Amino acid sequence: MIRWIAFTVLGLAATAFAQPVIHVSAAISLREALEKTAVEFKSAEGCEIKFNFGASGVLAAQVEQGAEVDIFIGASHRHVDQLIQKGTVEKESKTVIARNELVLVTPAASTQIASFQDLAADTTGKVAIGEPRTVPAGEYAMQTFDGLTLSTAVAPKLIFGATVRQVLDYVVRGEVDAGVVYRTDAIVAGAAVRVAAVADESWHTPIEYPSVIVGSSQSKELSRKYITFLQSEAGQEILCKRGFATTRPTTHPATQPSTQATSPEPSTATPTTAPVTVPVSESPAP
Repeated sequence: MIRWIAFTVLGLAATAFAQPVIHVSAAISLREALEKTAVEFKSAEGCEIKFNFGASGVLAAQVEQGAEVDIFIGASHRHVDQLIQKGTVEKESKTVIARNELVLVTPAASTQIASFQDLAADTTGKVAIGEPRTVPAGEYAMQTFDGLTLSTAVAPKLIFGATVRQVLDYVVRGEVDAGVVYRTDAIVAGAAVRVAAVADESWHTPIEYPSVIVGSSQSKELSRKYITFLQSEAGQEILCKRGFATTRPTTHPATQPSTQATSPEPSTATPTTAPVTVPVSESPAP
């Protein structure tokens, strides 16, 4: 009896002093940066952060279906705004934490492609982009093709990745002639890819990462603290070191999908892990 009481007391004590946890679902392009911010935030707040990284559209669907998520950070306004419209997340908590650029990458040894326009050439084979319905990078890519009047010529060449990192993997492995990813993804791949071109910002809607607190969250105060940390000088420095551009909080309408952003079902191929932290030899200007 005494032993049972002792175990019960110890169990209650462990529960009382359990480390608080917040669950963050975020666009996979943020992975390396957010993992670093989690280390700093834990040191300051004594809070553990559990991440779920993936395609923004897939993560948004999980949030809508009731997954255990405190904060959702997408790579576009569209998926966040859809959750706001459905009342799943707190509208007033929407905050942009970073910006990015769209780049065209090729395998490191390839030199035949020097611009987005080169994708229409007969000499260019397969081109990888993210699945436009769920991967914002793919949607931005389609907007760029539309704006440059390349969609008809490029459409037969397109291979669709389930995430922007899968697109990057296709390029790293040389399975495609080119891929459209974010500047930060190219930095992660390092010397394994060559940045052939940077998309002009006028070719697509702004690439911003809005964060929002989920309405069912049981850790809203800690969630607000983490978002505030991401906006702080320390948080922004971490993001900048990994290639993101900082931005002040803004509110934008949902991203308009490309009129030609249709594709077959996303590929289920298992991506490999690309090299990490090696600088890009031809990094685009910020």
